[in-house]
Amino acid sequence: MKGSRVESIEEARNEYKKLLEEGWEKTYRFNSYFKKNGY
Repeated sequence: MKGSRVESIEEARNEYKKLLEEGWEKTYRFNSYFKKNGY
């Protein structure tokens, strides 16, 4: 039981990391897009 719990935590952490990275990428593109257009 304990082992599987740790695994699920690791999985959640990896998913969170992935989401964060994707979010940052989108935010960065969004900001650079607006800066190019002078907003």
